[in-house]
Amino acid sequence: MQHTGFLLKMTLLTLLSALLLGGCASKKHLKTALAYDEAGLFEDAAQSYMRSLSANRDNIDAKLGLKRTGQQVLEQRLGDFQSHYNNQRYRDAVYAYLEAERFQESAANLGVRLDFSGNHQRTYHEVRSKYLAELYQEGLRQLDAEAFATAEQHFAEILDIDAAYKDVQALWTTARYEPRYREGLTFMNSRLYRRAFVAFNNLLSENGPYKDAVELREVALEGATITLAVLPFYAPRGAMEQAAAANLRTNTLSEIAALPLPFYKVVNDPLLNNLPQISVINDPSIVLALLKSAGVRLSADHILMSRIVDYKEQNGKPARTRQTAWRKVNKEVSTDGRKQTITEYQKATYTEVTQQSSAVLRVEFSLLNLNTGMIVLTDYLEFSDQDVLHYAESAVNYKELVPGSWTHAERDLESDKIYDNSNSVAELHQLFTNKREFRTGSALMSNLLGAAGLQIARRMETYNPEY
Repeated sequence: MQHTGFLLKMTLLTLLSALLLGGCASKKHLKTALAYDEAGLFEDAAQSYMRSLSANRDNIDAKLGLKRTGQQVLEQRLGDFQSHYNNQRYRDAVYAYLEAERFQESAANLGVRLDFSGNHQRTYHEVRSKYLAELYQEGLRQLDAEAFATAEQHFAEILDIDAAYKDVQALWTTARYEPRYREGLTFMNSRLYRRAFVAFNNLLSENGPYKDAVELREVALEGATITLAVLPFYAPRGAMEQAAAANLRTNTLSEIAALPLPFYKVVNDPLLNNLPQISVINDPSIVLALLKSAGVRLSADHILMSRIVDYKEQNGKPARTRQTAWRKVNKEVSTDGRKQTITEYQKATYTEVTQQSSAVLRVEFSLLNLNTGMIVLTDYLEFSDQDVLHYAESAVNYKELVPGSWTHAERDLESDKIYDNSNSVAELHQLFTNKREFRTGSALMSNLLGAAGLQIARRMETYNPEY
């Protein structure tokens, strides 16, 4: 209940502060507006009255000031509109009217109604029709001339003024996306299927269906796709390394499937099952020679192979070391009837625990083009990580411990040391709050195998046979 009352008080204080700040800002802008008003600077005065009302909608002086100066500003802008119309400056007339209309709406949003009477609206519709017709015809001429960027600008301006004008939305779409569509066609004709796919995909992602871009994107993807057979990853030593190689292969396949552009299609070719010796070969050239000698023609056009070059896990055993310290105890004693607090330092011990683990992984991979017999991508990757534990345990509250040294538990010696200063105490206490969770070498290696799979996939993503 007390907590609820406190929150209510804080809310009321916050609201009161906001009201006071708003009131101060409103008065400040009002003072500025009055100065502009007196100097006959009605445009500046109106803007300052608006700022005053934005800070406090109930400021009656600001409302009256905006009503008066705002009407003068509005009539000035409508006068500009009429002047442009009379001189057949249709574009200037359209934008002068829209500016006047926006000014009136701004005032209305602040609770001040300005008079917008007269034949201005009818005149505006007349001049807008003339100006939009000019823009429309010019946009069509530019579109026919395939000056797409200029045509897009004209149609975009029409849409800003009248979003429902004739068929401008469709014309704007053509002006904007026809160049991208044609770019995709050019890539297709040059057999640059990856770039064609990206061009059509970007067009469709931004605009949606356009002509036959959906079908062309599919054709481009088919031409750009690399069919990939992934051999068992090789490990030269025992069961642990072989399990790691299988794990790395699984991680790599998962990361390839998650690549943003779908240019790799992994296939499980049953013909590889007839060549069990291929799983223990780590030389790409020997793999190619074996496939050729066996007369095997795979459904895949590329092969990915990898081997673990170095694999090390280390798990150090926890080391527990007894350390000396002092327990700081404050006691209250009476001397001659007066109470006072004294500090005693009692000999104490605590235990420091240290443990370390590490993992090192080195991997080599190659991507082979079976059609050309070439290694199109190869790399050597290195990864390492470690974890270190260093914390302390004590049977007493660690916050009472002070660092120091002593030799005999039962006797005080001159060599005993107490380091009761803030830095030394903080350093000791930090040991008791250090992390206790330990990542084993196996856990570290699992992370490295994940990172290696991701890195192989990313390197494959950079491979583009069209360059």
